[in-house]
Amino acid sequence: MVLMRGVLCGIDRQADGELLLRKEMLAGPYRVGTKRYRYTQCTVLHAPIDLPDGDCTITTDDGFHFSAIRTRGMWLDGDPQQTSQESSRESA
Repeated sequence: MVLMRGVLCGIDRQADGELLLRKEMLAGPYRVGTKRYRYTQCTVLHAPIDLPDGDCTITTDDGFHFSAIRTRGMWLDGDPQQTSQESSRESA
């Protein structure tokens, strides 16, 4: 588990938050410039209390993206959003 800062977007504003992420190491071989890990789960620990309920996109400091939902003031764990680079790697 990794504690990290991130940016929450898409709920009529953008705000910084504190995230707890589950980190998974990837099996090699690796191409130059690719990350050797991924995050499989994201939990929002701290975010501004005045954020409205709804869908949002979370971006970690190292560029991973998650979708999450805030409902009745509670955050539901975020799911990873697959980037085009990841989908082309998996189909190869």
